[in-house]
Amino acid sequence: MKHTLKKYLTPSDGQEYKIQFYYTKGGINYLTGNQNARGYHISVTPVYRKWNEYKTANGTEGGYWSESSIMFNGIKHLVEEASRYSKAKFDALSEDFMDVYENTINGMIAYCEDKGWKVKAD
Repeated sequence: MKHTLKKYLTPSDGQEYKIQFYYTKGGINYLTGNQNARGYHISVTPVYRKWNEYKTANGTEGGYWSESSIMFNGIKHLVEEASRYSKAKFDALSEDFMDVYENTINGMIAYCEDKGWKVKAD
């Protein structure tokens, strides 16, 4: 089970970013062959989102968001290793995480650099 806090930001350059704070059980990444750590992670991924509206034959209207991204774009970092999920820990870490860059992706980059994590700026 994956516990996730998701937010979308659009800075002045117009590119939309999906920012996630989540807990994962870890394990082997079959694409890279690397071991993913169990714990709390943050990630930023550039995405393209579109609102799609529809109307059915019986008159029901609605819509949905479609989202696409380019493979291997973005950053991900382990915030804290944990042997199991704790809602209290998740809430405490995610509150700090979301407060730091409420309105800008530059805040995310600054947050990572303050923590000593490498951020590859493209």
